[in-house]
Amino acid sequence: MVNKVFRSILIFFLSIILFECSFDDKTGIWIDKPKLKAANTLLIKLSDEQNKFQKELNPELTINFNSQAKTNKKWIMSGLNYSNLTYHLRFDGQIDKFSKYKFKTIQHSTIKENPLIVEKNYFIVIAEKGSILKFVNRGKLQWSRNVYSKKEKKKIESISLALSKGNLYAIDNLGKYYAINVDTGEIIWVKRHDALFNSQIKVYKGKIYAVDSNNMINCFFYN
Repeated sequence: MVNKVFRSILIFFLSIILFECSFDDKTGIWIDKPKLKAANTLLIKLSDEQNKFQKELNPELTINFNSQAKTNKKWIMSGLNYSNLTYHLRFDGQIDKFSKYKFKTIQHSTIKENPLIVEKNYFIVIAEKGSILKFVNRGKLQWSRNVYSKKEKKKIESISLALSKGNLYAIDNLGKYYAINVDTGEIIWVKRHDALFNSQIKVYKGKIYAVDSNNMINCFFYN
């Protein structure tokens, strides 16, 4: 009988102790609450204005530019050179005249990119419907040439140009490639590839290089 009473009292006190501990916020016996409290404290610290970075992350970092900008007076092909690399260039000259245009007076052109060929005494651009224009003497038109039929003029979207040894070479998105004498504007020859061209033209040592829509690198010989 005494043992049963003693056991009942012991169970009663153990129940009270466990009940009190379940609401304990100080002793840290229960692990979940201190973790939550620590997390809340961390969020407060991160949002504190006093904890912003006061110094640079890498104050010892230095960047040196060893190469200077190049003064370029010629632009002989789309992309400037044979390696598809456009250097950081410096403009050498003065702008003597400005022109203003109203947007409504500019005609819509199907040409998405307008390549520019710049030589010492002239420059060449692409006009609407694929015409190639050469300007001399500060903007005087010397000649204009177009190798496209009426149907082709509606489909032409891109032309890439390259200048080599007095001749202008061109490829386009229709698969045509042709040559024009720069001095006279005479069309030397016009040929058609069996696929469309989708790259810039490169001319090097008597050969024309271009990539077509079949992802093939083509090399054409010319005279």
